[in-house]
Amino acid sequence: MGLSSTGNDVVFHSDLCGEVVLIFPSKEIKISDIIERMRELVSEADDVENVCRLYGLVCVAVLFFPRTSRTLTNLPFRLLDNLDTLRTYRWASYVHNFLISSLNRSSIVYREKSNDHTIFVSSSVVVVQVQICLYCNNNLMYLFLELL
Repeated sequence: MGLSSTGNDVVFHSDLCGEVVLIFPSKEIKISDIIERMRELVSEADDVENVCRLYGLVCVAVLFFPRTSRTLTNLPFRLLDNLDTLRTYRWASYVHNFLISSLNRSSIVYREKSNDHTIFVSSSVVVVQVQICLYCNNNLMYLFLELL
């Protein structure tokens, strides 16, 4: 995914903060709210920085740290204040840790048989798919990509 494994720590914020608060004055944000606000910003003004900031928030919330919650909380909101520094953080370590902890929680639910119907891995399936492709040889990788 091209994420850096070296750099600054990614700091998560339980509440909305930074520039995101100025874009969303309400206490709760949903992915649909972000997309709607991006459309408004693109159509009404030339506010490229805030559109990029919201695009980054969608990427963080959907690709890197997806959750089952309908509202976005506990994300690195303040890191979106300065878009030029996003590449200086070690995103790969945090995405990896998020994925592993989600798999651990799911395995506990499976072992304890506390949920007979659905076990949800609250992390990015894309990360798992990329890892499978990296470990497969070329023939298997092409077959796997076709199945995606």
